[in-house]
Amino acid sequence: MDIARAVIFMVIATVFALAVPWITGTVLIDQVIIGRNLGLLPWVAGGLVLLVLIGQFFSYLQDITLSRTSQRIIHKLRIDFYWHLQRLPIRIFEKRQTGDLVSRMTNDVDDVEDLITYGTTILGVQLVMLVGAISILLFMNFSLTLLVFITFPLLSFTVYYSRKRIREISRIVKQNTGEIASRAEETISGIRIVKAFTREGFEVERFSDKSIKSMNANVKAAKAWSIYGSTVEIIMIIGTAIVVWFAAPSVISGSFTVGQLVAYFAYLTRLYNPVMSLSKLNLIIQRGMAATERLFEIMDVPQEPAKEGSAEPRIKGDVTFQNVSFGYDSDRPVLRDFSLSAKKGEVVALVGRSGAGKTTVANLLMRFHDPTEGQITIDGYPIEELKLRSLREQIGVVLQETFLFSGTVKENISYGNLRANDTELEEAARAANAHDFITSLPNGYDTPIGERGVKLSGGERQRIAIARALLRNPSILILDEATSNIDSESEILIEGALKRLMNGRTTFIIAHRLSTVRRADKIVVIEDGRIVETGTHAGLLAKNGLYRKVYETQFRLREDFFSDAVLDAIATGK
Repeated sequence: MDIARAVIFMVIATVFALAVPWITGTVLIDQVIIGRNLGLLPWVAGGLVLLVLIGQFFSYLQDITLSRTSQRIIHKLRIDFYWHLQRLPIRIFEKRQTGDLVSRMTNDVDDVEDLITYGTTILGVQLVMLVGAISILLFMNFSLTLLVFITFPLLSFTVYYSRKRIREISRIVKQNTGEIASRAEETISGIRIVKAFTREGFEVERFSDKSIKSMNANVKAAKAWSIYGSTVEIIMIIGTAIVVWFAAPSVISGSFTVGQLVAYFAYLTRLYNPVMSLSKLNLIIQRGMAATERLFEIMDVPQEPAKEGSAEPRIKGDVTFQNVSFGYDSDRPVLRDFSLSAKKGEVVALVGRSGAGKTTVANLLMRFHDPTEGQITIDGYPIEELKLRSLREQIGVVLQETFLFSGTVKENISYGNLRANDTELEEAARAANAHDFITSLPNGYDTPIGERGVKLSGGERQRIAIARALLRNPSILILDEATSNIDSESEILIEGALKRLMNGRTTFIIAHRLSTVRRADKIVVIEDGRIVETGTHAGLLAKNGLYRKVYETQFRLREDFFSDAVLDAIATGK
């Protein structure tokens, strides 16, 4: 409906705009000035003002209507793109730079907005103006107008020839813009490392290289556009010269009046102005099309998961990996024929060297990736038969890399359960031994923590992340290096809390610290994607195998500090 109204307003505004040259030339010049009929002057002047006012009023209505329509379209596109990003598989984010994705969602969407807003306006108005001007020119002097049309094949060839090159350059410009955004985002996120290693100059050089590529691409775009615009301008001058050459004798002979010539030139301008505007529109179109291609390159990626069931049972926690194989790259398997069972309430510790595949087990359980072979079941359900949202809502996760959102402490903890009340939130914080330090902050739970929790220490961030996971009240708990960034004093507090909270929940622990491994019901030692040993802490030490080697190199120095007596005292609160 809005589009139809905009078209009506556009046609009315254009009709009034086209009437102005006719009145100016044939009435004002021929009848008032040359015909010396000053009595018509007030009517002509008033009529011109009225025509312009009415035309501008409908032009305003057209602009507002088109703007409202285009903004709705852009809003939907932006939301659809952002929603699609949220549903993309993790592998997409592992392979693409964050800055490039952000650039697509901001800069590319802005270019599509230009295409819809200005493109629609220019295209609609100028096409109506073009048709109207051609009709009037043919009516005024048919043969002369046909001569002017000689220039149109040249214009068409110029537009066609330049279109492909401008689009290709625009695509390169977009790609470079994304790379610049990625480089800036990565450097700013890691600014502490940059400063600690005094690599400011190095980063400036790397950023400069990206910027130079962008600069060169933009210069190429400017050159292409300049050549294109100049060619169109020359063709327009040729058309004007044709009119001057053939119309001047007609004016001298009296078969073509001065007012008609002035009006003819005015309509010729209205003929070439749309052509020039449409040629400028070509640049907007090519940029918009390049941006659209980049957006739909992401939008065309299938959402996760490739296969999803409809089952939404309340998970108890029996987990089985049966002959599972998986690799992030097809030629580099991470897990090979991996089989593991965990009963409800059982604590399973995954131990092994870095890169052995421990974190991959957690990724597969969360369906961040799907196995290439084998099957994972939960409570007897093949994992692909469970509804993805239901599965993840019943798993609590504390990942190796602690990530907090900008906002307050309360907002970050409640991210685990948006429906939780303040009492439940505080209980989760107490369970993670975070309540005391939170209440000591300037505004308590309402204290802003900065981007990624920069205002907090590593141990404080970790405890908030644990509280966030605990607030979810999950059936399955995944602790991936959950105490890796916590000092010894904080670890003692958290170990006791985790001991109580893991009761009744199936827990997978990926840890390098003895305190979280030795008390597991089952320790699984992974090497090159395969399980090489399974057992308890004491039993595996007695085997004198790989676990004992890991123990000797990673755990032994901390054994005395985290004795069973200490841990038992913490767990019982004594």
